[in-house]
Amino acid sequence: MSTIAFHIVFRLADGRVVCRTPSQLRRVARSFVERDPGFRLTTFRVVGDHLHALVAVDDERAAAEFARRVEISIQNSLRPGVGFAPAHLTPVLTQRHLRHAFRYILGQEGHHGVELDPLHDGSNLPDLLGMRTIGLSTVGNVRSLLPRIGRADLVRELPSPEVLEEERTIGLLDLPYLADAAAAAFGLPNIRGSKPEALIARIAAVNIGRRVASAALVARALGISAATVRRLSKLEVSDEVIDAVEAQTRVRAAAGIGAPNM
Repeated sequence: MSTIAFHIVFRLADGRVVCRTPSQLRRVARSFVERDPGFRLTTFRVVGDHLHALVAVDDERAAAEFARRVEISIQNSLRPGVGFAPAHLTPVLTQRHLRHAFRYILGQEGHHGVELDPLHDGSNLPDLLGMRTIGLSTVGNVRSLLPRIGRADLVRELPSPEVLEEERTIGLLDLPYLADAAAAAFGLPNIRGSKPEALIARIAAVNIGRRVASAALVARALGISAATVRRLSKLEVSDEVIDAVEAQTRVRAAAGIGAPNM
């Protein structure tokens, strides 16, 4: 029986927690999705002291190479102070096993009885739901490899999943969550800085905020000047980016996660 994929489990050598903050979770998410080309990454999840990934390769050496590249990226990004233990590689031999592994990885926090990352900054669920832009390659991978996995299977992994299905726009009460939502949509720690993605995130947040609030209120919510808000409001971004930031804002507002001082 030929191998369809490999389920990879990563741990640091002394078992310490890998990520403690949303910023760290987003950095690790980038470590996974930016290593994807050629490895057909299907899903991944950070769970406290360990990480899971599912890559649709049939060669154990390829799976080990993916793990090596992810580990190097995490070391460079987080500097955890200790190396990784050898990655554990489990071959996936049937389509049923592939579906089970996919669901098992996304549902890891429920399996372990923890709630460190309820909004999945440390998985590719936001990419699969159109809430993030960095892991779009995994969307195609899931569609081709797991055609029976639908949106209904995915949204249930979020708290208050119904907010993604509602037909509503962002309101004034959602503004405190807008900055973190825009950062999350790009897998960024925040929307400050000169990186092109940070600029696009700010433009999207400004465009969304100005639909419901004055430049002064939007500026206060985003931590930028009103003059900057007025300047950025003249620029446009794609509908996909707007949709991602709006979705992130709604789930954060519903969960009460991501507003300053909350």
